[in-house]
Amino acid sequence: MKTIFVSGPESSGKTSLVKWAAAEFGCPYKLENARHFFEWHPEKLPASANLIRHLFAMQMRIWKNALNEAQKNKAEVLLLDSCPINFYIWHAWYFDETWTQPLEALQDWPTEVQVWLCKPDLPWIDDGQRRNEKDRLALFEKFKLHWASTGHSVRLVEGGKISMPFVP
Repeated sequence: MKTIFVSGPESSGKTSLVKWAAAEFGCPYKLENARHFFEWHPEKLPASANLIRHLFAMQMRIWKNALNEAQKNKAEVLLLDSCPINFYIWHAWYFDETWTQPLEALQDWPTEVQVWLCKPDLPWIDDGQRRNEKDRLALFEKFKLHWASTGHSVRLVEGGKISMPFVP
């Protein structure tokens, strides 16, 4: 089984890509949960470092449950909106401190991992939660640098199109 983590800065098309690919290829998927949390609790914005860590723990439980379900159903591919590295990079960007738990979570992920890295070349959508309209390209460079230093298979997504055909 393979897990595809869809990574990248805010408003780069991650959620739309996951929904499209899941429908197109019949793959199970799980969306990132922080957006829903802040829809229900807008008073929590801007988020503190402790809240980001809590949301990461919650997201890891959701992803692991999705993985268990996908394995039980003998799925070949699981699509996940966002990834531990998103939490790692955002935490460093917002709070200027190192937090290694997301790195460890990715290293310990129990399946083959592929990454779809979304370039923020789509129009910015202001949903009241996103904060980095002007920083999207700088954040994208952080994502690129990180993924270049790993052994993971990474596919660049530009303009909502993935760099290689995906065949589950």
